[in-house]
Amino acid sequence: MLRKIKSSFVVLILINLLSLSMVFGLDDVLVVGQSAEPKSLDPHAVTSINDFRIMVNLYDGLVR
Repeated sequence: MLRKIKSSFVVLILINLLSLSMVFGLDDVLVVGQSAEPKSLDPHAVTSINDFRIMVNLYDGLVR
């Protein structure tokens, strides 16, 4: 019983630390979840949807 309470307490502390790091530790960072790494950052060579999503985020502000 004590071991279960101890492990639950550790998990609770880790979740709280993760939450705090997300609130205070990530200044000006964009995190994008993708199913695969982009094959190329060349806008003329983009062929997949995942690559296109990254290219739009990269180049939209540059060419505006």
